[in-house]
Order: sequence, then C-alpha cells, then structure tokens
Amino acid sequence: MKKLLICLFITVIVGFNNLFLHYFITTTNAQQKPIPPYAKWGKITMQKTKEKYPQAKIIDYLHIGRDKGENTSVEKFKLWLKENN
Repeated sequence: MKKLLICLFITVIVGFNNLFLHYFITTTNAQQKPIPPYAKWGKITMQKTKEKYPQAKIIDYLHIGRDKGENTSVEKFKLWLKENN
C-alpha cells in the first residue's frame, strides 16, 4: 500500500512539473516583444562608437527618436560609455 501511494505521489509531482514547464514555455514565447525598427541602426551606432572609442565599454544606449526629412531621416541615440573610471 505504501509503495502504491509513493508511486502515485511521484506520478502526480512529475505531472504537475510537466504542466508547469509547458505553461512556462508557452507563456514565455507568447510574451516576446517585436524587434523595434531602430534596432538595426542601434547596432550600427554601437559598432561605429566602438571604432571611435575602442577602449570604452558601452554600458547602455537609448533611442531618442527619429527626425524625418523629405528624402532622408535621422535616428538619434544616446550612448552611455565607461572607460577606466
């Protein structure tokens, strides 16, 4: 009788773990944010900044906005750099 209860208990625990993992995986995938349109330009901005300041570490960056012109537009970013102290 004890063995049967232990097996039943283990089966229930394993089943709940599988349900939890399935729920966690599906909700995590469903909550992914779309890639913003400025992401491509953010990467280029960080590459160019690294070329100009090779010793500095890029801590973070902020997309400030886009200035639209008639023929072109300008993406503006603010970068936070750290070099030595």
